[in-house]
Amino acid sequence: MTVGKMKERRDGGTEGRRRGCSRAPLCAVGVLALCGCQQWFIDDADREVVKLIQTRQRAAMGMTSDAGIGQETGGVDRGGDMYSFAPSPIDSEVPESFRKAIETEVRPPEEPAERRAARDEAAENQAERRPFTLSGALAYAMEHARRYQSEKERLYLAALDLSLERHLWTPRFVQSVLSLDYDNLGQESDFDQAISAVSNFAIEQRLPYGGEVTARVINSLIRDLSDSVTTGETGQIIIDARVPLLRGAGPVAYESRYAAERRLVYAVRAFERFRREFLVSVAGDFFNLLSVKAQIDSAESQSKSLAGDYEREQALAAAGRILQIEADRARVSLLNAQNAAVRARERYDTALDFFKIQIGMPTGDAVDVVEEELTLGDPSVSLSQATDTAMTYRLDLLTSRDQVDDARRGVEIARNNLLPSVDLSGAVTLDTDQSRFN
Repeated sequence: MTVGKMKERRDGGTEGRRRGCSRAPLCAVGVLALCGCQQWFIDDADREVVKLIQTRQRAAMGMTSDAGIGQETGGVDRGGDMYSFAPSPIDSEVPESFRKAIETEVRPPEEPAERRAARDEAAENQAERRPFTLSGALAYAMEHARRYQSEKERLYLAALDLSLERHLWTPRFVQSVLSLDYDNLGQESDFDQAISAVSNFAIEQRLPYGGEVTARVINSLIRDLSDSVTTGETGQIIIDARVPLLRGAGPVAYESRYAAERRLVYAVRAFERFRREFLVSVAGDFFNLLSVKAQIDSAESQSKSLAGDYEREQALAAAGRILQIEADRARVSLLNAQNAAVRARERYDTALDFFKIQIGMPTGDAVDVVEEELTLGDPSVSLSQATDTAMTYRLDLLTSRDQVDDARRGVEIARNNLLPSVDLSGAVTLDTDQSRFN
């Protein structure tokens, strides 16, 4: 190698390193762009799914309800036990504090009456609970309840399945290959070096009544590297089609699309039925809380009344006008009424905690259910009208009725699978002019 060529190669390597350094920021920008594209694709899929759900809701029920699941991050954390056969292992060792409680029974000292009274007074003077109405409870449950969110996500997944199925029935790439080969042939004294590049791209379109059409482009380029560089290029466009005549022909070929479209309708109905039942359940539990709260008021009112009776009976006994046993009986009645008020308060607090869990509210939130004026009219319909309405609008009945048609289609598919396989295939090939480069 001459000095001039060495210098040229060295200068070329330096220039290549400079170009590599200049490409580094571009690579970083490209990585950031790909991350942004990933989030854009996730958001775009969400928007497409919400549109599908709303379209099916209007078509199946004549109304729409909220089906969005909010912003997604697109990232999935990978836990350490993700591929473990026995994840989250625990041992049988009981913590020290629990073991002591099991081995020996420790009785706490009796609380003095003054401290107990102070504790009760502090509990009564705690921060006021904010009022919680029925409409507020229903709105909160639709936004935070775990079961409600799970059913909404199940509906979302059904819409995603339909989105994928629709994509499979559009023109799509089924093959995309680009290969580069370098060959060094011949003896040591007479090298024959060649570079070949072959690209193969194919797009396929499924036909609704069976078969598919495929368009394929094949292009090859060969360069013979020697003292005189020679080049050869060939290209082909191939369009082939396959249409079944017996087995797989007709509406049975479109079954996957039918099934996906109808599954989304069933999911929309199931979600709407769950939403109605869930809101009715929340309203029923809310009314039960109001009933328990009314029992508290009744028990406390009775306790105050018996407290006055006990004071009067005790004063009469101290004056000698009645026996002491009569005053003791009044005291027993007062204590029973106070116990009933305490038990009612405990039932209310327990039921309120369960209600908070049902609607997805933290149990530490201080709320108190209050009555709300509702304008509801009693339906005046006959039994026959109610039956006819249920036969027309009951969502699970409609789904069961449509699933009978699904079973009929299944019979048609099974009958079609018994037919012999006869296909009609054809292909058209267009070659490029080898005397011109393309």
